[in-house]
Amino acid sequence: MKALLLFVFLLPSILFTQTNWEPKIATPLDNFHAIKFFDMNTGITAGENGILMKTIDGGMNWMQIKLPSKNKINFFYFLDETNGFAMGDGGTIIFTTNRGSSWISRNSGTLNNITSLDRLSFTGLIGTCSGGDLIRTTNGGLNWYSANIAGFNLNSVQIVDAANWYVCGDSVVMLRTTNSGNTWLRNKIDTSGYNYIMKSVHFTDINTGNVTAFSAMYHTTNSGVNWVRTGNTSGECKSLRFVNANTGYVLTYQGPIFRTTNTGANWNYIGPGNVYYTPWNNFDNIDTNTFFICGNGGQIIRSTNKCTTITHIGGLGASYNNFSFYSIVGGVSTYNNYILSTFTGGDRWKIDSRGSNNWFEPTFTTFNKVKFSSITNGAVIVHNSGPFTFSDYIMRSSDGGNTFYGILGGGTYQTAIDIETIGDITYAMGRFNSVDPQFYSAQNGGDWSTLYTFNSGLMFNSMSFANANTGIVTGYTGSTYQNFVTRTTNAGLNWSDVDLPQCKRVRKANMLNDGNGYILCDSGMILKSTNFGLDWSVHVGTNGNYYKTINFLDNYHGYAITASNKLAFSSDGGSTWSLHDVTITDRNINSVQFVDPLNGFIGGDSVFLKTTNGGLTFITIQQNELPVRYSVSQNYPNPFNPVTNIKFEIPKSGMVRISIFDLLGREVTKLVNEHMQPGSYIVDWDASNYPSGVYFYQIEVHQAGSLKGDFVDAKKMVLVK
Repeated sequence: MKALLLFVFLLPSILFTQTNWEPKIATPLDNFHAIKFFDMNTGITAGENGILMKTIDGGMNWMQIKLPSKNKINFFYFLDETNGFAMGDGGTIIFTTNRGSSWISRNSGTLNNITSLDRLSFTGLIGTCSGGDLIRTTNGGLNWYSANIAGFNLNSVQIVDAANWYVCGDSVVMLRTTNSGNTWLRNKIDTSGYNYIMKSVHFTDINTGNVTAFSAMYHTTNSGVNWVRTGNTSGECKSLRFVNANTGYVLTYQGPIFRTTNTGANWNYIGPGNVYYTPWNNFDNIDTNTFFICGNGGQIIRSTNKCTTITHIGGLGASYNNFSFYSIVGGVSTYNNYILSTFTGGDRWKIDSRGSNNWFEPTFTTFNKVKFSSITNGAVIVHNSGPFTFSDYIMRSSDGGNTFYGILGGGTYQTAIDIETIGDITYAMGRFNSVDPQFYSAQNGGDWSTLYTFNSGLMFNSMSFANANTGIVTGYTGSTYQNFVTRTTNAGLNWSDVDLPQCKRVRKANMLNDGNGYILCDSGMILKSTNFGLDWSVHVGTNGNYYKTINFLDNYHGYAITASNKLAFSSDGGSTWSLHDVTITDRNINSVQFVDPLNGFIGGDSVFLKTTNGGLTFITIQQNELPVRYSVSQNYPNPFNPVTNIKFEIPKSGMVRISIFDLLGREVTKLVNEHMQPGSYIVDWDASNYPSGVYFYQIEVHQAGSLKGDFVDAKKMVLVK
């Protein structure tokens, strides 16, 4: 047996397969607009809900600091290493003397949104506001006063020297003063007739400057009298930063970053290659290489190579306990009031917030279950609750979770039980039109139909269909707690009870389209049917394992998650099971699904894993830097019996082969033979079926189009039994 661990850099959340890694998640789920890092370890970020997050260990852990204001914070401006401002909407100005550990409010003298700040002197500061106002202080921020200079919102100020300032805003007009703000000159950056909104301005000297205007960059070499369009982006420009007189960066709304190395004369896209869809809002740098980016959904990102690639050091603290994949690449997951959809096999997730996550509002929303049979047919169970009421409803999707329609339920105290999707049909169990449990059906985008009403004393917990006509629901009676299974063969129009053998409490049903079916019970007991649920027998007796969930792909391959957070795997229809460690010890895993014998997914509390070789290769996201060179380590342990692991690193994507040879040079097995992305890997070799002796392992990496190995190395190892 072999097991391969891959460390890649793609997702908005953290995946683990080793026990010595901790999650790097910033909570609560906020939209961050301001970020400041003092060094590689210490940084702060803030957004919209009066909460500031601070880390002192490079994002390994984040602490919450409550701010004096709940208004949105737009940016930080620090006077030195410890003293600085956070400024935002509604005239918010708060001040810290300890790198953001505590804050005090200052009176700004305005209720307009404060959008930028620059330093005029040791105690003098100038800021821009919505409504065309400038705010100014002459005593280090103790007192502020404002003056209106324009009829449009102001977004950015750049002070070149005491006399020369530049201000831009929601207009094509650049404002310039040469006499410390007494009078203002106006120059259009573009004369085409469009009224561009300018977000950021930066001058490296009195003559040379740059400004961002929606999705373009403009450059001047004559103090802003004339401007030339020097670059275009693929989205709205959010922020402009220069790290020295020549080199500057532009951050755009959904990730792409552009750089100039010639004072802004031209701009080039530099990355990052692992861009992900959540909007980014602001960035900061601590040197010419290291940048920190913040965005919506709690995103906090670091780059140490001039924004070529990124590493997530914070983000959506999503638990992947409820997910459904309809193909190798397409799936939908739910977490609290978030819908996460992927079209890349879980490598990247699109995050969509729905409803409210504030319990004190009447529409506090959580998604309890999701099921998709295809990209065009899926459903989710939604639970709304608040201080005085609750309700459930079911909504459907025909585009992979991007949009939803066809609501069933939603009335006060109405409850949903379970959902199932088969082809283009969606089935549901709930109490929507009656106090008794009912069975509902919808097809091809049509309306819901109520097909059957059950006895009110039945407590259902699971539903599964083998095909469009035949399915079962399981549960227990409310009075005697006796297990029951009821079955339909005509798409839910009629139901008949099925006898069960003496068994533990039934928990989850799993019907297959070949007629085989399984029911998971407490204590690891598994019932099996071979005739579409008509008859059931005890297939596996109690074995001491409490399985949280069970999922059979076919009559051979079965998967379960144990109470001790292990993956249980069966290749003989559930008769025997082997246990596998797939996550770190302090992470709960709760869900497993395979879409074919090779491609499967495991989810849990801030954990998402996937395999591409039937459970042997688990892809893991960690906050590591990409390797800079090829390498392969000596296997460990060595000598070994019977399992050893081999670590290797590849800095570029390519075809990777790792083969094992005996002392005579004969290849005995191939551990790896696939195209891989840059990263650090560990592959295990289980030599249980091989005799003691000396073996060699060889790694060979080919770049695309290369006829010879770009990297080849071999090492010796000893198997002792």
